[in-house]
Amino acid sequence: MKAKIIILLLTVTCLAGVVAAHQPRLAPSTAPMDNPIIIKKPEISQAFYGQLKGETVYYMIESPKEFRLYVNILVPDNPGEDQLVYARILDDKGKTIKELGPGDWEPYFEEFGGDHYLKGPEFNETLPGGKYYIMVFNEENKGKYALAVGDIETFPADEALKAIILLPILKATIFNVPVLESFLQFLGIIMAMGAFISLNFTANKNLIKVSWAGIILTTIMWALHYLQNPLNILANIQNIILLVTIILTGKFNKEIIQDKMPTWTSRTLIIFWLIFLFLRVTI
Repeated sequence: MKAKIIILLLTVTCLAGVVAAHQPRLAPSTAPMDNPIIIKKPEISQAFYGQLKGETVYYMIESPKEFRLYVNILVPDNPGEDQLVYARILDDKGKTIKELGPGDWEPYFEEFGGDHYLKGPEFNETLPGGKYYIMVFNEENKGKYALAVGDIETFPADEALKAIILLPILKATIFNVPVLESFLQFLGIIMAMGAFISLNFTANKNLIKVSWAGIILTTIMWALHYLQNPLNILANIQNIILLVTIILTGKFNKEIIQDKMPTWTSRTLIIFWLIFLFLRVTI
């Protein structure tokens, strides 16, 4: 039982690190100054993904004591999209503390999500307690953006699970990945990994069918993605990882059917699943 609990904790912990460098948040496109988006725990690393649709978006931070504030504005580096989005930090009287606007923008690759950005200016200072606003805008108030706040990276289990759910949505809305493709890819992985983890705790052999359904769906959707760029070295490594994962899944399921305790297979399989998931979100 201890080994099974360790496997479950290892899975959740590793997923937390795999999913994102920041705790992701999906921001609404309408948030005026009198009804801003509230940023809780501003020291914790968070990324607010949103899209300007004709209006300035406001965020608000309120702290009763002195705190360290890190802010960075980024825009997705998507083909055909070249609008920069700026940020302005204000105090509660509307006075500008820092303008994160035109300046030196540089290409930036976010390794956990496998996404390309243009990274804008940063702000990183200690501020006295009080209320602060962050304006996100540009001349036309149009364009996609990611507002990074906080620099303390922490990934509790609930945030890891939220990130797994949000990732396909962010890929579709911010990085123009087809919604159906993202949904089916992660559905297959969730089905296969979920069934595998459950089989470590219960002898319900019906879960084996769910496991194979997830494997098949994952393989089909990965193949469609792989064919878009078959020369990618990491993608070819992932082909090998997926093949080994399928073989280990067959061995694991066979041992479950024979009422054996597949301890070695289980530990090895979770490692390969986590490697596959890590590579999948970075390619």
